[in-house]
Parts: sequence; C-alpha cells; structure tokens
Amino acid sequence: MAENAADTMRLSGVNLITGPSNAGKTSLCEAIKWALTGASGLHHPTTVDLSFDGTCVSRTEVPGGGSRAVVSVGGKEAVDPDAALREIGANPAFYIDGALGLFTNCSETGPPTVIESGKQLVDLTKYSLEKCKSALRELVAEREILAAVAAGIEAKSSALRTAVDSVLRDLSEMKKMEQAQLDHSALHVMDCGECPVYPLQCPCADPIVELTKEHYRKRTEGVELIPDFMRVLRKKERELAEKRLWLHILSEGMPDAGGKKVQERLSEVEARIAQGEKVVEGREKLTAWEENRKKAESYIAVKDKLIAHAAQLGLQLDFDGRTYLLRGIPLERVSRTDIVLLEYCLQAAAGVPLVMVDDFDVLDKSWKGRLIGHAEATRKPTLLFASSSGPIRIPGVTSWHLDGRLKKVAEC
Repeated sequence: MAENAADTMRLSGVNLITGPSNAGKTSLCEAIKWALTGASGLHHPTTVDLSFDGTCVSRTEVPGGGSRAVVSVGGKEAVDPDAALREIGANPAFYIDGALGLFTNCSETGPPTVIESGKQLVDLTKYSLEKCKSALRELVAEREILAAVAAGIEAKSSALRTAVDSVLRDLSEMKKMEQAQLDHSALHVMDCGECPVYPLQCPCADPIVELTKEHYRKRTEGVELIPDFMRVLRKKERELAEKRLWLHILSEGMPDAGGKKVQERLSEVEARIAQGEKVVEGREKLTAWEENRKKAESYIAVKDKLIAHAAQLGLQLDFDGRTYLLRGIPLERVSRTDIVLLEYCLQAAAGVPLVMVDDFDVLDKSWKGRLIGHAEATRKPTLLFASSSGPIRIPGVTSWHLDGRLKKVAEC
C-alpha cells in the first residue's frame, strides 16, 4: 500500500488523506518522513519514491541496516543526496520530534562543568560520557575480581582455621597417648631381642632387665598398641605446620608488587568507584543538557517565523528566552488541537519540503478552514491526515482515501 502510494502520488498543493483506523495512514506518513530524512525507527517499505515541486527523492533500504537516497532537483541529480535534502529543509528534528521539540527547555544555564572528585577537580568538558562510563565499568570489573579474591581468601582461611582446630584436637589426643605408645615400643624392642643393651637371652642375668620389663608392662597394661603411631603423629605435626603456614600467607592479604593487600586495593577501588559514579552522573547531566541545547537550536532558529505563522493562524505564541508559551501557558498543558496547529506552523516556519499534519480530524471546522487557507497561501505541498470511514471532499483540496489502496477521490 505505502509503496503504491509513493509510486503513484505526485505531491502538490493541499492534499487530504482519509482512511479508517489501521488503514495505514500513519505508516504512509512515516514512510514519507523516512524517505526525506532516513531516520531510523520509522515504519517504511523497502523503497519509497517521492515527487514534489521539481524535486524527486528515492530512498532504498540497504542490507545490514541504513538506507541509500537518490535526490534530483530540477532534473539534476545531486552528487551528495544528504546535503541536497538538508538544502531543501528536510531536517529530521522537525519531522521526528515535531511540536514536542518545542517543549525543549532552552535555558543557557547548564549543570556544573567541573565537579570535585576526591581531592581533585574534574573538568567534565574534557571527557565524553562513553569514556567516563567505560572507565567506571573497568573499575567495577576490577572490584568484582578483587571482591572474589577477598572472598576466596576469607573462605580458604575459614576452612583452614577449621582444619587447624581439627588437627590440633587430633594431636592433643595423640600426645596423651604418646608416652604409652613409646613404652609399648620399648617393651617390644626388649622382648624381640633387638635391644643391644638388653638381649632376650641375657647372659649376665641382670635382675634390672626383668625389673625394667616389668616396669614397662605395668605402664602399658590395658593400652592398645597402635601400629605406626609415631609416623602418624609426625604426619599430623607436618600437616599442622603446613596449614599454619598457609594461614600466615593468606593473613598477609596477598600483597601486590607495591605491597598493598587485597583488602586495601579493594577499599581504594571502592573509593574510586564512588568518585567515578559522581563523574558519570555529572557527565550524564551535562550531556543531556548539551543534547537538549543542540535540539533546541533548530527550534530557536525558526522562532520569529514560527511566532509569525502562529499569529497568522490566530495563535498567541511567545518565547520567553527559555521556553515557548501559548497564550502564556507552557505547551505541556495546551490542548491536542493546539499541538496539531503548532505542528503545522512549525513545519511551515522551518521550510520543510513537505508539510505533514497528522490528526487533522481533531480540528473543528473553523480551524480546518484557517489551516487550509494558510497552506494554500504558502503554496507548499501539504498532506493532511484524518481518520474517516469514507472519503471527504473539501473545496480547494485534493482528496485521497486509503482503505487497502490509496485512491484519489477528488481534484482540488
């Protein structure tokens, strides 16, 4: 439908395009805006062709995103299509933002450009918002790594402390049994004849031998011999020493080359993040104000013409140096009728190649007559979109009806 419309419509004079809800009026309007501006986010077919006032515009969507335009003015193809579109006034701001752009606060006083970060003053104008955000993301990533390392150290230390306590308990119990196990070993040595001092068949018949054996038998009475007791004990002692060594290493906080521990580095990064967040917040406010000012420039540039066009229609529009007022009221509080009329006045004042007015049907008969009369006087190709189940004929206006297909129903 939109493709057919773009192929068949030769736009001149005042045109009224009617159609029921969901007939495609908004899509047609957006397709034309896309052809003139190439702005993303607008609904459009693959290719749109327009012809008006000796100008031909053909825009085609290209694979991978974006579009390519061919512009001819007075039969001569422009070498730089985008420059040619700017030359004829196809400013995306007036088509995309429309009258809502008039709500922009045009105050020249912006947020602070210098903020205090730690003990330093940071000039926000020297850094882009993306650079500030990138630096903050790097700090946050570093904090996550350091926090993970710190958590790992704490978890490992906690596990080691628990293990040390357990080994200490085991050693304490083993130490209680150590003497008895040593006595068992001594008795075993004497009984097996391996003792060089007290052989099993002692020729001297020294009574001390039997007395000594009896002494060890009494000391080991009721005590079970634990195989490899001393080897297990020494192994436990080595295990305790290793765990205590690891605890000592971890307690040092894994210092870096400069001697700073993980927790110290984490505290420093936390402080830098807090400062970075202040910088990003300040840069965001400054960026928003700069973008606001840049957008406002287009609307301030047409201020005098806009106020004059509004006055011709009967609208009392003023600019107080900061914002536009209609009948002394901020535009955010005016009626839908006022917004539709301002949308028309804005495009007329901006000198766009095609004037498009959506929701034309919200105007009463008097306002419709004034707007059409003004459009006829400007001799600018104008498209008025209105919801209607059937075509509407208005004297001096070329009528079209859109319902599946776009059809011309009356010449002006």
